[in-house]
Amino acid sequence: MIRSIIKKSIKMLLAQPAMIRLAFFTTFWYTIFHIFLVLFFFNTIISNQYAKGLDISETLLYVFNKIQEFNIVGFIVTFIIIVIIWNVWIYPIGEGSMVYALNSEDHKLTPAITKGLKKFFVMLKFEGLDWSFWFYTFITSVWRIWMMDILDNALITIIVIIRWLIVFWAMIFWPYAKYYILFENASVFDALRKSASLAFENLRTTIKALIFEKILWIRFIINAIIIVVVPLALVHLAVAFDVMDNQSVEIIIWVITGILILLAAYINGIFSLFFNNYWLKIFEEAKKNLE
Repeated sequence: MIRSIIKKSIKMLLAQPAMIRLAFFTTFWYTIFHIFLVLFFFNTIISNQYAKGLDISETLLYVFNKIQEFNIVGFIVTFIIIVIIWNVWIYPIGEGSMVYALNSEDHKLTPAITKGLKKFFVMLKFEGLDWSFWFYTFITSVWRIWMMDILDNALITIIVIIRWLIVFWAMIFWPYAKYYILFENASVFDALRKSASLAFENLRTTIKALIFEKILWIRFIINAIIIVVVPLALVHLAVAFDVMDNQSVEIIIWVITGILILLAAYINGIFSLFFNNYWLKIFEEAKKNLE
């Protein structure tokens, strides 16, 4: 069943470029936010573990100097505000709109976006709760604790284990909640309860679908790391060879960085659309089996 759903999802992606653009629009700033997270932790690891080897502090210093040189602190603050607003406002609407468009026979966007707007508040609550129990949020937290060298503390270890059990439970039993919210007008907690019941009744299929999803998301994270590393490596080399004052070199680096970020956002949009359709079809099959 899962293979058939994967094939149908891929065909849908190829036939719906307008929906890919909607997904790109929805996830653009969301992707940038996560690239910055990858950059932050990459820098932490480099500075803590390889202080005498590769160090990107010079690279970051160059970026900060450029911000001061062009007096764009206000622009950066505005940029951060846009990222926050986008993730809080646009992302929940876009997620709901994508699902409505996927569920309609003609996949028209205008009525789907109208429905997505009406579900903003409940989707905001759901996305906020989902973020708290998100697998990658957990990994990020553990990563940070490990870098602080306090993971061997008994109390911290117990808390991490309890948190992992909750996250693991949420991953398995909450994947259908979004569809109960959008299609059955369920409240967030009622949707979570119904999702858990449906997942339990279709446990084997849900776990198989979840494993495949995580494998593909690992590939996306690797892509995000590459997108972060390439510009940083170029700047590091330019600083090391003392050619950063060359305007042509600067332009090339900024253009490559911009292209890579857009590519990451586009790929993330495709992944988001794919998995929305993927879980929607699994949800429909699970409901049929339950009936």
